[in-house]
Amino acid sequence: MVDGLITVNGKQYFIKYDMNTICEMKLDGLDVMALSTGELELDFIQLRSLFYYGLKKIQRDQIKSKEDAGNVMSDYLESEGNIEDLTNVMVNALVRSLGFKEGK
Repeated sequence: MVDGLITVNGKQYFIKYDMNTICEMKLDGLDVMALSTGELELDFIQLRSLFYYGLKKIQRDQIKSKEDAGNVMSDYLESEGNIEDLTNVMVNALVRSLGFKEGK
């Protein structure tokens, strides 16, 4: 598997975070620094937001809302993936964007 890449129903999606995205996430109430230190546990609303922000950098023409991201998540979970693998891809992409070493 390529880092940050997931395949959903034969279509590839790349998850990437940059500093502008991280700041936008903070303004939206998703504190990635608290996540990186283990002070924040993700619920499904936050997971969908993390997924949305990771997708919108590259797939902004296809993923225009959190609902769009949620639909892709649902398709992924119904077809070939599980929530643990998806969460690991997102968290590892986020960790890399902050300059830390990956946990898994």
